[in-house]
Amino acid sequence: MKRTNSPKELLRLLGSFWSEIFSDHACLLSLCRGRLQLAQEEDIEIDYLINAIGRHTLKPYRSRQWTEIRLKLSERNREVRPIYGEGFIYDSTITYAGVSPASYHSWPLPKECNRGCPIICNRILDASAVLVNGIDFSIDKNALLFTRDPFTDPRFEAYDGPDGPEIRLWGWQCEYDKDDLYRQWGYILDRRFGEGELAKAATNAVYDSLIGGSTKIAALSLISSVCGVPFAEGNETVEQIINDNNYLWIITDKNSYKFNANNSPLVSINEKINTGQSLVDAVQITELPQPQSPLSEEKPEWLKSITLGRGFCGDLFGGEITFRDETVYTRITQDNGYTRIEWDLHGDQEAIKKFWDEVHRRGVTAGKTLAHFLDTRENPQGEPTKENLPATINPLLFLIKNLFYANLWIIRVRPAGFSKNAAGIAALNSILRSIIPPHTTCLIMIVLDNFVTSLEFNPNTNDDISRFTFLKLTDTLNIPAFSDKISCTHGTVC
Repeated sequence: MKRTNSPKELLRLLGSFWSEIFSDHACLLSLCRGRLQLAQEEDIEIDYLINAIGRHTLKPYRSRQWTEIRLKLSERNREVRPIYGEGFIYDSTITYAGVSPASYHSWPLPKECNRGCPIICNRILDASAVLVNGIDFSIDKNALLFTRDPFTDPRFEAYDGPDGPEIRLWGWQCEYDKDDLYRQWGYILDRRFGEGELAKAATNAVYDSLIGGSTKIAALSLISSVCGVPFAEGNETVEQIINDNNYLWIITDKNSYKFNANNSPLVSINEKINTGQSLVDAVQITELPQPQSPLSEEKPEWLKSITLGRGFCGDLFGGEITFRDETVYTRITQDNGYTRIEWDLHGDQEAIKKFWDEVHRRGVTAGKTLAHFLDTRENPQGEPTKENLPATINPLLFLIKNLFYANLWIIRVRPAGFSKNAAGIAALNSILRSIIPPHTTCLIMIVLDNFVTSLEFNPNTNDDISRFTFLKLTDTLNIPAFSDKISCTHGTVC
C-alpha cells in the first residue's frame, strides 16, 4: 500500500480525469489536502495509542496539527499584572523600577490546549494574523492571556453565537493531557506524580524498582523526578555554569543540566562529577559513613541534629528525642550494682527519661550495658568508674556511629529550587519505603527560604501601631499530620 503526504500525489492517484481533465482542479486539490490532514490526525492518534502500550515509549501529552479555539466575549476578563522581579523597588506609581504594568485580556483555557500552544492563527489557510506564545499571548495555569484584545483587532472576525459574539481561532501543534500516563500505568500504583516527562520518569522509577528490586539508582531517579532536579548522569567534567535569569545551566563535556534559576550550584568549573552526584542545593542526598570514617569530616556541615520520633521508636517513649551536634558532659551513676551513663538530650523530657531507662534495662538484661561499651580500659575488669568513661560526648556523632552508619539516607530538599511542574516531596509519601534498599531508611529535611519584609511609616501621618502576641515556640514542634505526608520515617532532621 502506497503512502503519501502530498495533495498532488493523492490527486494523481484518483486518476487522469480528476488530475488533468476536471475543470475545478483547485477545489479538488483543496479537498485532497483536507482529507490528507484528517488522515494525518488519525495516524497521529493511533501512534499515541501504540506508544502508550510501553511505559518507556508513552508520550505524556498528545498534540494536534490544528485545534479550534473559540473565544466568547461574555467570558472575557481583563487583568492587570505588574511586571517585577528580584531587586526591583515598588513605588507610589504602582510600577516596579519604572516598568509599566502589563495589561492582559484573559479567557478560560480550552482543555484541547491545556499543556501548551506555540502559535495561534485567525485562519488555517492564508492566515493574516499569527500570534506567538510568549509575545502576543501566554498560557498561565487555566487562563489564556492576550496582550491585545482579539475582539478589537480587525483581523479577527466575530460572529454571533448562542452566548453572544464569538471569535474562532486556530492553534497549531497544541498539546493537551488525556491522562494517558495514569490510565495506562499509574492506576496500578494508585499514585500520580504530577504531569509530563517528570511524572513519566517517576512512574518508571517505581516500576524499575518493583521489577528489578530496590536500588539506589531507582531511588535517585524517583527523587529527581518528583523534585524536577536532575542528578549527574555519569563521570563528567563541568565546563560551564550559566545563569540566564530564567534557568541555571550546568554544562559538562557530556550533558547539559537545566535547573530552576533559584538554585546555587554545588560544583565548580573543571570539577569531576560522578553518577548520582547532587549538582545544586535544591536536593542533596547524604549517606552516613562507615564507623571507621572520620565522622567530623564526612558528616555534612548542614546536619545539626536528628530527631527520633514515632517512625523510629513507635510508641515506646511517647515523644520525640533530639540528638544535637554539640559537646555535652556525661553523667555517671550507680544502679543496682551497675554503672549507668547518660547525657543531656533535647525534646520531650518524659520521653528522654524513658529512653535512658530502657537503654540501661536492656543492657542489664543482655549482660553488657552502655557503660561497658564506652569503657576506655583495654582489659576491663569489673564495673567501669568515672575515670574509665568519657567525660564529654557528641550526641549526634554517637547516634550516627552506633545506629545509623551505612544504613541511613538524609534527603535535604529546598522546594524553592524545584522545577515549576514538579510534583513535590509530598509525592514520596509511603512509596519511598518500597524504593530504597531494604537495609536502609531515610529522613527528609525540608529547608524553607527566609522571606524578609519591612514596613516604612510616614512620620507626617498619625499611623498607630498595635501589637499582639504570637504563639510561643517550644523546643520541639510535633506536627504528625504534616510529617505523615512528607516522610516515610516520621523523623526530623535539623
